[in-house]
Amino acid sequence: MPLDVRLRGHLNKSTNTFVQAWIAELKAAGLQPIICPLRRNVPAAELAALETAEIHRRAMRREPIFNIAGTERAARHHAEQAAEKARLRELTGWRRTAAHLLKVTGGPIPPGFSTPSIMSDETWATIEQGHALDRRVEAARIEEAAGHRPVASDDTAGLSADLALVAYDIGERADRMIFEDAWRSIRSRHGAPVWRDAVDARVKTATDVRRGFNDRDEADRHLSLLRWYLTVIPPWQSLAYRCAVPPTGPDFHAWVTPDPEVREALRIVEKGEPFTDRAVSAIHHECRRYQHIDLLDVLRAVAAIYSRRDPDPDLVRPVLRYFASNGYLDARMAKIYTTVAPHALDAVYGPDHATRIDADLALPAGTSGQVIRRLDELLDEAALRQLVKRIDATLPTAVLPDITDDENPAAPGVRAIVATLIRAGRVPGLSADKSAYVNQVRASWTPFAAIERNHP
Repeated sequence: MPLDVRLRGHLNKSTNTFVQAWIAELKAAGLQPIICPLRRNVPAAELAALETAEIHRRAMRREPIFNIAGTERAARHHAEQAAEKARLRELTGWRRTAAHLLKVTGGPIPPGFSTPSIMSDETWATIEQGHALDRRVEAARIEEAAGHRPVASDDTAGLSADLALVAYDIGERADRMIFEDAWRSIRSRHGAPVWRDAVDARVKTATDVRRGFNDRDEADRHLSLLRWYLTVIPPWQSLAYRCAVPPTGPDFHAWVTPDPEVREALRIVEKGEPFTDRAVSAIHHECRRYQHIDLLDVLRAVAAIYSRRDPDPDLVRPVLRYFASNGYLDARMAKIYTTVAPHALDAVYGPDHATRIDADLALPAGTSGQVIRRLDELLDEAALRQLVKRIDATLPTAVLPDITDDENPAAPGVRAIVATLIRAGRVPGLSADKSAYVNQVRASWTPFAAIERNHP
């Protein structure tokens, strides 16, 4: 239609609410829109397609146009671009974080123990018997496929019923013996139920070593490293996921550490059983559910505190509260905590009721504190002890930070993180105390067989 007719249509009754509002704004200013052609001599059959292309081109250039239907595709494209940019910004941020953490810590702490003999001679002899039988079964199946053996009527692939029964019995016996040996040596010492369940589940699935390993030393090493893996590796797996690095396998091993001992330990654990997702997820879920803490946040916060960076208050505040509530802070942690959390004492001990009572009853300052201290001496009540600690106005501190509550599901992982920073030379404190702490943490994942061998 002619341009002037098209313009009058918009001026009289536009169906586009945005156009209506724009024209009203112009009229209020004593103005009116103009209209001009963009293309001339376009065949009628091509008009619709050409208009759509023009709208899209201008929308992609973010020109302020009102053609709603024609801009949807461009809007989706812009939204996708914005989402991709946000994803790349987040990825870049996490990769910077990972580079800092790896520089500060050197990567996960190594297991720190020699491989003990977890499986007995009898167990390994049964496994080897099973391997030999498996080879006989495979050879028989190849012969059958070549037509050299008659096909049995049951599902034994040409084997006699007796041989099939022997194969089943030996496999069941080997699995049972591996489970008994492994459970005896690597069962969890930690009190939190989620840890007992996670380690017991790993011991049960450890019978896969019968099929995954032909070397006894490597099979023993696999079993002995399960608890170290569950304790030390989870925050690094979370970090790898956020950095778009596979959380298992050679790429992860090369990314997470330059230490050949740690790389070899990861390879051996994951070779026999690339299991850990469910167990690690269960532990993470318990930490977040009951402790409101994430092990990756602990790793980031502790590394920031001891690398002399200005820590992010929003990151370190809940982590330091967790340390103060479940164990002890060292002097540096306590100083930072009171800086980033002015009400740190209230968060750890509860409100200062003594000061409030003095104010409410117009008593001399300190009177209620004296009464509460005396009641604590007489009654020995936990609630009163908590009030006395709040009156003392000091946070719980120690030479080295620790998490001492064995019912706390995050404790093993948190201790491993602190030990990692200590080993990297980042945590201040007496040398003897630091060595003892790292040894204590490593003992928590060292198999009983190795402990008994060193301390009969």
